[in-house]
Amino acid sequence: MAFFCFSHRTASGVKLQHISLECQMTHSTIYTPPPPTDDPFDDASFHTGIYGNILMPLAQFRSIETLIIDVMCKVQLTDGNLSSLVSAWPHLRTFSLNNMHGWTNFDITQVGLLRMLECCPSLETLCIAINTNAFTQVPLDRPGRGVQNTNI
Repeated sequence: MAFFCFSHRTASGVKLQHISLECQMTHSTIYTPPPPTDDPFDDASFHTGIYGNILMPLAQFRSIETLIIDVMCKVQLTDGNLSSLVSAWPHLRTFSLNNMHGWTNFDITQVGLLRMLECCPSLETLCIAINTNAFTQVPLDRPGRGVQNTNI
């Protein structure tokens, strides 16, 4: 989280295109995050997870093409968080959150995925967790309005 706050404060005139933040974990490493606090900017919260509000400072960089984050933290994004982020990144080609370390909450739905595909027509690589509990069959009314992406 400190990285995102720092990038926001020092970003005047910066054209940020590629972000990769990865933490490799060995099989013998066991990570137990500290309990979260109510204040997202509290020092004790820095390692508790990746939430939408933590990533929002990156929305000012409209030139982002690659965002790869894979860390030993839980990831919790909602459809609204995802929509707010990707609508700021029209050139996004790669979006990967915790591909190796996984997610603990699956709050992004098919609706959020469709919104992402609408906002990011150049998207080629996508690694996110999607909640499919409410998706039991393909609706005939085409809720995605025919959105498609043949690049992925």
